[in-house]
Amino acid sequence: MEAQALFGGFCAGDFYPGWEYLVDRVSGFRRRLERSLEDMTNICDEIIKEHVDRSTDSREEDFVDVLFRAQRREDLEVPITDDNLKALVMVMLLLLNRHELPDMFVVETDTTSAVLEWTLTELVRHPEMMKKAQEEVRKIACSAGTVDKSHHRHFHYMKAVVKETMGLHPPVPLLVP
Repeated sequence: MEAQALFGGFCAGDFYPGWEYLVDRVSGFRRRLERSLEDMTNICDEIIKEHVDRSTDSREEDFVDVLFRAQRREDLEVPITDDNLKALVMVMLLLLNRHELPDMFVVETDTTSAVLEWTLTELVRHPEMMKKAQEEVRKIACSAGTVDKSHHRHFHYMKAVVKETMGLHPPVPLLVP
């Protein structure tokens, strides 16, 4: 999905914070973001309209139906508005595989590969950190011969590297509250 590529990809404006608006405008990044938002809004509207038009008896209940049911409840401390409903559907679109939208619950597995890719990229960009990570892995691997799941608690530096990478390059742009 274009939105995932835009949120997780390179943005020249990030390197020039004071000039971000101009850089994003000149590079076309802002236009791509706006077009992607418009496409996602249209998809959300279509999904919501489709659920409103169909009768609930003819199909199994899915995520959008649950949101509609919650929206109709009177006892909510914070009511779900139409905009909230659309935002939640949009978040689901970002988290799910676009080709599986009819199922609405098939989660993409690219977040793990994105974290791994960014972690390796950051380690390559910082050789001193790469060396320290390698030393930690070698130290644990030499004492045991191989590395398995039981050793994960000993990888303090590697955990810190992965956490820092996730902070710099979050795999999911928006999280459901």
